[in-house]
Amino acid sequence: MSFTGLTNEQYDALKDYPQIIYGLAETDLGPLAVAFWSHKTEDKICYLGLKARELSVIAALQKIFPRNTLKRDDKRATSFAKAYFTKSGKTKDWPLLLKGTEFFIAMWRVVAKLPSGKTMTYKELAAKAGRPLAIRAAGQAMATNPVALLIPCHRVLGSSNGGLGGYGYGLEFKRNLLAAEKT
Repeated sequence: MSFTGLTNEQYDALKDYPQIIYGLAETDLGPLAVAFWSHKTEDKICYLGLKARELSVIAALQKIFPRNTLKRDDKRATSFAKAYFTKSGKTKDWPLLLKGTEFFIAMWRVVAKLPSGKTMTYKELAAKAGRPLAIRAAGQAMATNPVALLIPCHRVLGSSNGGLGGYGYGLEFKRNLLAAEKT
């Protein structure tokens, strides 16, 4: 999975802040929120949240993109969800735009290349991103991943002995995602 990284400094320097189009869709995993950075002729997914509730989605988007206007479009979110939850949708290279620090963007790039059914530890992630001592920061980068599933942070474990580490949607959810990828 490749994506466009937008550092906080680059975001602050923009002269034009495109509209963020977001919506909610029901899926087998529960409510899914998806948001698109809608700029000129191309749209890029900039947020994908599980166990979504509208107020928490709006708050998250306003925190990540404080200068953008928001517009709700549930049909668009449902269309994405239907396309994603097909066999080919899970391996598609979806157009993404992720905003964060240079360090977090580097961490997300490493995890984006981690194939389904494979895992790595926070320690391995930090080393692959060129910062071998930044193990806790690697965990923080995964905790702030704005596109769960698309950048598969659930594949990053706390330790090599199988400790799951954390997961924003709960450890049981993480366990289930990992188990589903092994089948």
